Amino acid sequence: MRSATQWLIEIGEQLWSIDEFKPEKLIPWVQNRELFLAYLNGSIIGTMLLLWEDPTIWPDKPPNEALYVHKLCVRRDHAGQGVSDAMLQFAMEAVVKSDRQYLRIDCDERPKLCALYERLGFIRHSTFRVGSLDTIRYQINVLNPSNA
Repeated sequence: MRSATQWLIEIGEQLWSIDEFKPEKLIPWVQNRELFLAYLNGSIIGTMLLLWEDPTIWPDKPPNEALYVHKLCVRRDHAGQGVSDAMLQFAMEAVVKSDRQYLRIDCDERPKLCALYERLGFIRHSTFRVGSLDTIRYQINVLNPSNA
């Protein structure tokens, strides 16, 4: 996560602060089993948070109907190789196993990222303001993808 954050800072597209990924900040996500890692040949190549609720970005949605992806990151040397697709597929399977209906994710206006989500079947749900940031909210109805 830190290397992806650093890369985004270097190209002028900062999403997160490096401080968000200090070990002490990761502990609650690990304890709650919300931090997921993608491995290849014993090396971590991707990470994501898969949260049970997201009252900050989705306060208007009832509890227990969705899982929420945050901080999806792929190591730069594995970018474009389907790691994000595989991680989001894993998240969709987790939705089914948890007896929920939707997988939700959000981002700011980044055409490549929006294209990735839309290619995987996510529907642009709405734009939502958090502080001074407008975030695009996406969701996929995992149980019935044609009816997001």
